[in-house]
Amino acid sequence: MLKVKVPDHVRQEATAMLAGDSNLADWFIARLEQTAVSELAEALADQDLVSADNFKAQHRPIEGVGQCTFRIAQSLANWITKWVSADHVYDEAFVTQLIKDNGHLCLKPTFQQKAQIIRPDWQPEKPDAVIVTA
Repeated sequence: MLKVKVPDHVRQEATAMLAGDSNLADWFIARLEQTAVSELAEALADQDLVSADNFKAQHRPIEGVGQCTFRIAQSLANWITKWVSADHVYDEAFVTQLIKDNGHLCLKPTFQQKAQIIRPDWQPEKPDAVIVTA
């Protein structure tokens, strides 16, 4: 789940930059969190539209081109770049965790299987024995 959390070292740096005034630093951090939360709400609203398209659209992998592994709204990608990680698109572990933690966002489009030719007169061979390994 995407959340806004300002680390303690940022609070300490803000306090140091503001000549040790912790009240002003707390106000600054509160405004920072408020801005991040409002931007995240707008980005998630945009992602809802992309999620609906991801759910409806069936993507087919194209030989030599690759396949779409995930689709994300541009505003959400910008939010992640600004508040979380600038290189999130190139970090496979981050993307995998993002998809796993945010299943409700439907970041991963569905995929069609490659075309198959089905012959009604063809029957698969039945094996003589079934081998079960443990």
